[in-house]
Amino acid sequence: MNPKLRARLIIAPQSAGRIGKSTAAEAVITWAEFAGVPFAALDLDGEHRTLSQRYPEGSTAFPAAASGDDGFMELLTAVTEAPAPLLVADFPAQATDHLLRQLDERGGLGILDAAGIGLTCLIFPADDAAARQSAVKCVSTLGDRVKWLTVRQPGPKPLIEPGAWSESGLGRRLAEYGAGELTLPRLSVSTRGAHEEASRAAGRWLPFAGARDRVPLVAAHEIDLWRNAALMDCESRADFLIPDAGLIKNRVVRPKAPGRDKPSTGGLGLDL
Repeated sequence: MNPKLRARLIIAPQSAGRIGKSTAAEAVITWAEFAGVPFAALDLDGEHRTLSQRYPEGSTAFPAAASGDDGFMELLTAVTEAPAPLLVADFPAQATDHLLRQLDERGGLGILDAAGIGLTCLIFPADDAAARQSAVKCVSTLGDRVKWLTVRQPGPKPLIEPGAWSESGLGRRLAEYGAGELTLPRLSVSTRGAHEEASRAAGRWLPFAGARDRVPLVAAHEIDLWRNAALMDCESRADFLIPDAGLIKNRVVRPKAPGRDKPSTGGLGLDL
């Protein structure tokens, strides 16, 4: 019998740049900090080091894990020994084949299962051929052995409309697997520019919330909207992110507005 689930590992296995993987990872960590849930950030992107720069005290870099067997085994060792109930890993854009091989062919899923660690995979419905093909490969390989969370956040690449996603082969398959949805608002070009300027002044990449008091008023307002959405949606999807909702120490005070805390159906036009 497998041990009781003690942690969840959150990854975004889909290959394609500029679809918002690091931003989604930051949203989860932003919620964890607010909720009082202990977390560990695992940065596998040797080029950008986004998580390790934004969370230097709570992250560990594993650049070799994204390309080699030995490096991935080191990562799995660290994951299975980590005491935190929430583990967030950020992979570089083109690591899908390597990651799926490690989890499927080399028994990574079995190792996580034996250690009591559940795996949640983030999928992004970007209207981009490479992103669509990679999403199909991820779902086809991992199937119902993991939890799936569709992340809808407008960015540089447009999103497939919800109706097209839910009617697609991939959307229907994810619905069969009980996939959830996380919705984040778009950060404008000017706000991202203000964030980059604040990061340059600080000498490192700052979390969005950490840059809030260093940017102009309008950018600060937009960051507040993004943070509030991240807190509400992550709390609503807590069963995809942590092993036990009892770990949440602080809960969001929700405004009386329709629809924000209601789960929604997603969409992406793909075939399996």
